[in-house]
Amino acid sequence: MISKVPPAYKDRILFTGLMSNVESIVNCFDIGVLTTYTEGISNAIMEYMVLGKAVITTGSGGIREIVQDGHTGYALPSGSWLQLADYIIQLLEDDQLRQAIGQRGKALIYEQFSLDRMEKEYLDLYGLLTNGKIPIFA
Repeated sequence: MISKVPPAYKDRILFTGLMSNVESIVNCFDIGVLTTYTEGISNAIMEYMVLGKAVITTGSGGIREIVQDGHTGYALPSGSWLQLADYIIQLLEDDQLRQAIGQRGKALIYEQFSLDRMEKEYLDLYGLLTNGKIPIFA
């Protein structure tokens, strides 16, 4: 992989290999960024958000369920590199905005994607299935 990095940039990139202390690394960030063309609901973005980080992402798919543009982060179309750079600069320069977005994202993850909520919804679904209110085979 390092062979693909142009020589002028090799001193700026560190390929760490397998890391087990991801949370402590993410806590060093001010912003979480994920650039992709399409993504399901990204674990990386959810991890950034649960740690209170403002996020910026590109692409489509399930990621837009959690990154509510301008509220819990910024969701841009793929290839919007100038806009991505503008948002990174804006968030780095505005501590209050960055922290507010990070806290809204954290709240969303705890409200919508917690294990307690998932457990309750599965139990509710199983209850409906076993009570015959939802046909198992349609």
